[in-house]
Amino acid sequence: MGYIHRCKAGIDVPEHAQVVRTMSAELSRMLSHLLFTATDALDVNGGFTSHDARSDDNHDARPDDNHDETGNRQVPAGGGKRLCMEFTATVEGVTEVGPETVAVTVSAPAAFDARPGQFVRLTATVDGEDVSRFYTVSSPDTDETFETTVGLGGGDEDGPDFSAYLADLDAGSELAVTGPFGDQFYEGEQRALVLAGGAGVGPAVAIAERALADGNEAAVVYRDDAPAHTERLDALRDRGASVVVTDGAIGALVADAATGDPGEQAFVYGFADFVAEAEGALEAAGLDADDAKIENFG
Repeated sequence: MGYIHRCKAGIDVPEHAQVVRTMSAELSRMLSHLLFTATDALDVNGGFTSHDARSDDNHDARPDDNHDETGNRQVPAGGGKRLCMEFTATVEGVTEVGPETVAVTVSAPAAFDARPGQFVRLTATVDGEDVSRFYTVSSPDTDETFETTVGLGGGDEDGPDFSAYLADLDAGSELAVTGPFGDQFYEGEQRALVLAGGAGVGPAVAIAERALADGNEAAVVYRDDAPAHTERLDALRDRGASVVVTDGAIGALVADAATGDPGEQAFVYGFADFVAEAEGALEAAGLDADDAKIENFG
């Protein structure tokens, strides 16, 4: 419609009709672009197969329609920089890391590349029902294995207690894994300032460990009345990181930990009430909360 300049019957098109036609064509073009932008936002986040995965080069690189040579399904995640994969992982071990908290370590294929702060979906059959939950990666790397931190005791209102199921797994058990997801992760920033509440300690220690391993700086402000990963937190202190654990307000602690240096990146991981407090603490410390990488657990 947008490119028809004259009716085929030979009738002259009035000027006002030409204006309406041009406006309609432009609106149609704008809507097409908006539709692409909206759907592509889902694609690049790893939720659906991106247009990048259907390009000739990528299709040739992944046989059997986006499956690798082992049969693992792969689609671009995080703008195509990493692969969002579906694979079966073997449980390497389940370790208690704090009150009502365990770390579940599973095997990872060579192509799996999750960064500290990203999350995965774990799926298993529990009481005859397929159950899936999302858990944030809590290991500094995913070479051969990776870890997720699982809080217990909360239960699941809409089905089996999947966290309890994970805690009871034996080495050699299998889980279906999909991921990684999320774009709020460590990318080699010169200084990582991580604010963590409750289960957010998992990505906090992972980011701090990765930052130190990269030769960068790290600071952790962690709130929990029953702290987990205390051994890793102590080790971070020994390696030179600033680590503060509290069960109270975090405002003054964040102000002390923040430097305001250009290379400093703030990260926030926790549930909604903690995230809101952390954002306020960052602003009070002179940082822009909009620049922080935030993962709200709900």
